[in-house]
Amino acid sequence: MDQQLQRVKWTIRLMELWMIAIVAGITSALMSQSSVNTFYTFGPSSTFVILGITIDTPLKYSIVVLYSVLDTLVTALLYQVVTPWITLVVHDTTVSKTHLSYFLIHEISLISRIYAWVDWLLYINILLSQIDVALMQLITDALCTIYITYVYLDTSVQEAPAATTTAAIEMAQTDTSASM
Repeated sequence: MDQQLQRVKWTIRLMELWMIAIVAGITSALMSQSSVNTFYTFGPSSTFVILGITIDTPLKYSIVVLYSVLDTLVTALLYQVVTPWITLVVHDTTVSKTHLSYFLIHEISLISRIYAWVDWLLYINILLSQIDVALMQLITDALCTIYITYVYLDTSVQEAPAATTTAAIEMAQTDTSASM
């Protein structure tokens, strides 16, 4: 396993331990309280309010659930498909963009940022309103991540022949030493 992957692996392990500690601490604190906040209710409720709208009927609750699932799907696509493309193509000065429309690049970059901000505003309001919505978004996001990762792994180029890899490394070393 290369060093970069090793660092990522250990960072993820640290994040896992940190999340376990946070959940255990919050659970312990909640169990020690005599009453539970209205955040920890499920379903429609007179205390379930999003952007000033009371979600107290099954219809309103269904709309929130549908919105939450669809929004989580779109947001997963934004952060796992569009944002990496912007980083790996648009921001990479070694990649030619002559075959791409500059208008399209600006549209993709701008709309992705505007969507991210609008989504963040709504997401925070919905997420902090009631625990069932937060859990639903977490599960939907996890399922999207599993699927998108599967698609990437399934469509990725399989291991390159050793000669190609060696030639690429030598070419990169030659480019590096030539630029010094």
